[in-house]
Amino acid sequence: MRACLYNLCTRSTGVGWILLVALGMPVFTSPADATTLSVFGPMGPLQSALDPTPPPPGLPAGLTFYAFNANSVYQPPMPGLPSPNVLPLVGFAENPLSMMLTLVDLSPVAAAETFQFAIDGGFWSVSATLMFSPHGIPVVTTDEIGLSGSVTHLIAPHPGEAAPGPVIDYGAAVSAGSRLTLSPRLRDRLTNAQIAQVRRLVNQRPPEARFGLDIESASHSPHEDVVATELTALVPGFFSTSITGWTAGVFAVHVAPEPSGFVLFGSAALLGAGLLGALRRKTR
Repeated sequence: MRACLYNLCTRSTGVGWILLVALGMPVFTSPADATTLSVFGPMGPLQSALDPTPPPPGLPAGLTFYAFNANSVYQPPMPGLPSPNVLPLVGFAENPLSMMLTLVDLSPVAAAETFQFAIDGGFWSVSATLMFSPHGIPVVTTDEIGLSGSVTHLIAPHPGEAAPGPVIDYGAAVSAGSRLTLSPRLRDRLTNAQIAQVRRLVNQRPPEARFGLDIESASHSPHEDVVATELTALVPGFFSTSITGWTAGVFAVHVAPEPSGFVLFGSAALLGAGLLGALRRKTR
């Protein structure tokens, strides 16, 4: 992983689909029968098939999209018990060179909970562990949400590459009490100037927004698989300790190392900007 992290730039498109737009990805389709959802819980991993669904507005052409409501597949610790939290709507989109996992939840954090699932697509697989941590003492502690897991490129789209590609771990967290939370590995690899740049851009976003970021990559020789993770949360006031809604995105792309003009992140607000706007509109 290079310290420059593809040179964080100052432009922002306001949408999370920039990873594909920036690269001008070609159009591909995904095998219709290749996508499986596994949900983990007391009964073990329960598997079900995911069928393609109409894509949301703004999704680039060439991606096959799948969606499910996590509340519908939740495994309770005891039969009949609902989740103490409202779980997110989940979207998964892929083509041979890119993958997106998105989670949207317009509800507050209610209780400590962990929700785990995995998606095996035709081109990519992704596992996810979602962690809710509510504040215990108002003002002293704050709501936090974490998302971690791994991403694997299942195919070798170019000559000389091996399949599957490397397993890339990711992990990001967002806190009601922190404007910006960088993952430890991302913080270690950014220069002080880059961190200051990201903070300046974050401070241009609405004061009720909170952000968490992570970026990781690994060689899929001769190319590279890059995974970027973003969490965006909404709080009711600048000094609030409560999260009232949140979104998350895990974005993976298979690229030549440091391609010319490749834009990975416009700012810490880049991936969450469009979803944050949706949250603000729906919670007013």
